[in-house]
Amino acid sequence: MKYSRPASKKALSFLVILLLTAGCNLFSTTPVPGNTPVAVATNIPLLATVVLPPTTAPPATATQSLPPPPSITPLIKEAPSATPLPTTPTAIIPSATAAPLTFDSQRALEHIRMLAQEIGPRPAGTEPGHKATAYLVDQLQSYGLKVEQQEFTVPTFQDKGTTITLPGTPARNLDGGPLSYSPSVDIDAPVIEVPGVGSPDDYQRVDVKGKIALVSRGELPFRDKAQNARNAGAAVLLIYNNAPEVFNGTLAGPGPLPSLAISGKEGGILKSALRQGAVKLHITSTTVVEQRTATNVIATRPGQSANGQAAGQTIVLGAHYDSVDAAPGANDNGSGTATLLELARVLAHNAPGPNTLVFVAFDGEELGLLGSKHYVSQLSKEDTGQMQVMLNFDMFASGNTPLLLVGNPNLTDAAQKFVVGVPVKANSSDLSGASSDYAPFKEVGVPVLSIHRDYQYIHTPQDTLDRINPDLLAQVGNLALDMLKRYDFKKATG
Repeated sequence: MKYSRPASKKALSFLVILLLTAGCNLFSTTPVPGNTPVAVATNIPLLATVVLPPTTAPPATATQSLPPPPSITPLIKEAPSATPLPTTPTAIIPSATAAPLTFDSQRALEHIRMLAQEIGPRPAGTEPGHKATAYLVDQLQSYGLKVEQQEFTVPTFQDKGTTITLPGTPARNLDGGPLSYSPSVDIDAPVIEVPGVGSPDDYQRVDVKGKIALVSRGELPFRDKAQNARNAGAAVLLIYNNAPEVFNGTLAGPGPLPSLAISGKEGGILKSALRQGAVKLHITSTTVVEQRTATNVIATRPGQSANGQAAGQTIVLGAHYDSVDAAPGANDNGSGTATLLELARVLAHNAPGPNTLVFVAFDGEELGLLGSKHYVSQLSKEDTGQMQVMLNFDMFASGNTPLLLVGNPNLTDAAQKFVVGVPVKANSSDLSGASSDYAPFKEVGVPVLSIHRDYQYIHTPQDTLDRINPDLLAQVGNLALDMLKRYDFKKATG
């Protein structure tokens, strides 16, 4: 580099001062190779005086280049590299001033694609079910949350072969199969249509002893329908769908009698045939029940009070991730699981609130709420006493029916105020003819709010990704975020 005037002694002194003091706060007495050790204080001020040997300034010229500086041996030789220490993943602690994340329905839709298309039907205790477990753990850990896997045993059901044959020329096999936990059967028997939905009163009007009771789907849980048929003396229960498609369901444990499901279309054919005269069916069904391991996936984001202390209150957000065997489970309950994951992502990266948030993906719901029952059974009275609310997400991202809000009246009333632009139906009692993972929490006194929507393709092969409406995912996700931000859940017990 060229300068327009000679360098002065003062300028060179200042340059050397800067070079010598650059590391003065890092090193102590250090030998300079080939010279007398130089004492370097660790607290030398930046402008400390350093005495240099006298130098003679070069004669002035119009322009002059400084000669290159002599090589300087470092005061300290570079230390050898240390072996890197192993690192432990740490939670991402968001800045209180960072812009909060928002619910992304496209992210949620991608979760449904993974569950319903890449993994597919995922009954509890099966290999696809275990793949879904691993996916959930990976996602929740990626958000920086503490994740726990809670294992429990479930009786898994397998259909080894079932035919429902309508004799004739030619004979015709009906489109259907056993409900989960239906016992094996091999029978030829007449079919009797039961009016209504198979309540005890409905059986007072017909004689089904030793026969096949034909009953419409709807209103009553499948197990109640099966028990009513057995009490009336039926040999087999045959449930036809209230929609054209075939469906699948569960008796939630070893069934009281063989119980099978057929499509609404097949049900219509049988009813038409019965109006012409007697109808017999030949049913063979071989089923097996085995004990296997299922897993609840639990992720926790600790709360933080205004003074920085850990909070004592808990909010549980839950959704089941298992499906029935015959259904991809995009809406039931890919929609709830995906919403739970996206809420976990948003809330994990936003500034902590006063309540601890626990995100639970339940397994075994389709087998009779087994995952949520097990989870609640492991809680102490102190644990449940600290729970302000359990928010449950189950099947709401398809169709155009009203949003169903089930649970504590204070919570269903409050939730309606946060829903904009869609019809809402609130119910402080349970779902008609069904239940979900909120029920075990409700039984131990935890206030609950469960979000649903009626769906004609529940438990059918038609429960696929193409039926999912991302706007409905966003609707429920934002409802939950708004309530968590603006509603005092202590009012639920008021």
